[in-house]
Amino acid sequence: MKKCFTLISAVAMFIILTGCHVKEEAEQIHIMDSSDEELPNHLNEIIEFSDVIVKGSFTEFVKPTNMIRSANDPTVESDELYTEGQIYTFQIEKTYKGEVEGSIKTAITYADQMAAIDDQGERIEEVMVESLDYEELDLNKNYILFLVDSGFIEEGLYTLASGAYIIEIENDESIRFLSKRMEGQLAENLEVEEGDGSVHGILKTEYQNETALTIVEEFDNFPNFLAEEGIETLSDIEEMSGK
Repeated sequence: MKKCFTLISAVAMFIILTGCHVKEEAEQIHIMDSSDEELPNHLNEIIEFSDVIVKGSFTEFVKPTNMIRSANDPTVESDELYTEGQIYTFQIEKTYKGEVEGSIKTAITYADQMAAIDDQGERIEEVMVESLDYEELDLNKNYILFLVDSGFIEEGLYTLASGAYIIEIENDESIRFLSKRMEGQLAENLEVEEGDGSVHGILKTEYQNETALTIVEEFDNFPNFLAEEGIETLSDIEEMSGK
């Protein structure tokens, strides 16, 4: 896994959408995953990729940011590509890995900006395609985050160590990773195809702005990391981590 993945590449962000400008009927736009994302196969890999693993809660939305950075200077946002990250403060209750305490800033990948282009090469409109691994956060819940240190971009900033990087803790201490493409909790509009040892997902999303578009994303799915390890509750994962 490349630790620069969260800031330099993300699923499908380099694809230009192509299709006819049709208002009466939705144009179907296909997006293939052309990023260099390397999916983890086991929970231990996510733990290994992480510089920091913490439990706590999101307390305040700070600002949006472009997760795509300039190749020459990572402190500068790209002026060509845009993936919106949402920076929050995160209050730490327990640290499982790393040397952090108190609160940190972390960027949650929200959506990729795509350009829909017609047959003549004219830009129809911009659409924001929600990240495969984004779900709305609940400020009243606790979470476990698997993060890498991205202080080279902004002091004190931590970003995702893997596509699957947020575990949500329910009131009964049951837990799950936030992701639309994880086996056992797939999004309702996600179709599954088996092949070459991997589980392939196809996600269709309808957009209606100036143009009716159907965005069709194709990607590999995550296995259910927690189920594979027999982990169902917070105490199970804390026992695994020795905390």
